[in-house]
Amino acid sequence: MPFGHYRKRMVVMLHPGDKIAMRLEKSRTWYWAELDDVFRILAQWHAARERRRIQEERKARRGS
Repeated sequence: MPFGHYRKRMVVMLHPGDKIAMRLEKSRTWYWAELDDVFRILAQWHAARERRRIQEERKARRGS
């Protein structure tokens, strides 16, 4: 599946030592990260989405 507006697929590689590398198809630039950093960021994004959802539900209940 193409990534966003780039219309290119993402290439993902897992490396020993808990590292992940990503690049866009037909691109030479690799972006590296530790898996624990990626997990931490994903957990923060999830928590922020949940907070927003709960706030919106509360706001909708108060408005009714």
